Amino acid sequence: MEIFLGSLNDISLLWLLSTITLLLVIVVVSYCLRQVPKNKKLENLPPGPPHLPIIGNLHQLGKLPHVSLYKLSQKYGPVMHLKLGQVPALVVSSPEMAKEVLKVQDTKCCNRPDSYGMRKLSYNRKDISFSPYGDYWREMRKLCVIELFTVKRVRSFQHVRDREIAKFVNSLSKEALDPKSEFIPLDTKIYSLAKNITCEVAFGTNFERENFRETEIRKTLLVAVTVMSGFCAADFFPYYGWIIDILTGFRQKVQKCYIEFDKFYETVIQEHLEPCRPRLEHEDITDVLIALSNDETGPLHLSKDNIKAVFMDLFTASIDTTSETIIWAMSELVKNPRVMTKAFSQQDTPLRTSILQVIKVNVQISVKLMWEKLKENETQKTLQDAITVISGFCAADFFSYYGWIN
Repeated sequence: MEIFLGSLNDISLLWLLSTITLLLVIVVVSYCLRQVPKNKKLENLPPGPPHLPIIGNLHQLGKLPHVSLYKLSQKYGPVMHLKLGQVPALVVSSPEMAKEVLKVQDTKCCNRPDSYGMRKLSYNRKDISFSPYGDYWREMRKLCVIELFTVKRVRSFQHVRDREIAKFVNSLSKEALDPKSEFIPLDTKIYSLAKNITCEVAFGTNFERENFRETEIRKTLLVAVTVMSGFCAADFFPYYGWIIDILTGFRQKVQKCYIEFDKFYETVIQEHLEPCRPRLEHEDITDVLIALSNDETGPLHLSKDNIKAVFMDLFTASIDTTSETIIWAMSELVKNPRVMTKAFSQQDTPLRTSILQVIKVNVQISVKLMWEKLKENETQKTLQDAITVISGFCAADFFSYYGWIN
């Protein structure tokens, strides 16, 4: 028995060493091939820090990439060239260059770089946020403007927002008056508020129903955000990164997340297709998408994958950004008593008793006042280390436009 176990251990060790050796050989060979001189003119790229072989500048990002990029920009300027693994990247960190990239040259930089996690969870980029710029993206954007997010439709769900916000404020009031309550996890409650409103508008229900498995869906949503924004080796090492992702379990995590969400979306769609389903006073977004999928006369025929991809956008974009915006606004008001007093003085309702009730009024007012305070600081230092824009794909003609490539 001992001899048998010993042989198994030897086999496992041999397999591990063989895998590591094979991986190292692939890395070295691919790196050497990329260093072979090419019959191209020397690239005149923007300034940037020197990079190491294979990993490039990845070691300089650290645990807080947005902070590291800001510090590097102080040394190398508002436009930097980095090597993230084997992938070149352009980093802009000034308002002027951000405007140039996002507005003036937007058609050259509007595409997102391909990512395994994003591609898998967006049903092969059939959503709106990550679909390539082209006819499909234009039709999907038109669908949003004309069908999904019209002024009339947004107003039709005002009662949902009012009801959920009232429940939210009542919950906070009860916990604030409870002598046993030491503190209130405001960030968690705001996150739940955003989820309930989004799900009510999109699916005609919220996470309070048992068959929607609230806890599991919440965990899966957090995993989805992580895999779409976290480290994926294949994104930085296109030739061999997939091996690292398999060994680290990243691809298995993405697949599991995809299966969980696909089951959830399928349940939502099947419930809306039930003939005996009670009709709501106002159509939710799922009803609209199903109706459009049945319309064969339109310019864009929606499949189930298209609908599910839009669901993923609603989940990962609206819930997270809405809650973060409110939390940022609340945090800035708490940190700046003068601005908080100004916010109270401009409201019709008596909000002096509790900062929590700022949520009850229009959130845009709070954000506007917060931004007004930031503008007074000239350099907006309050949030300069906390804002990192989602990456975009820069076409070669954008570089040549500025003479960075001869």
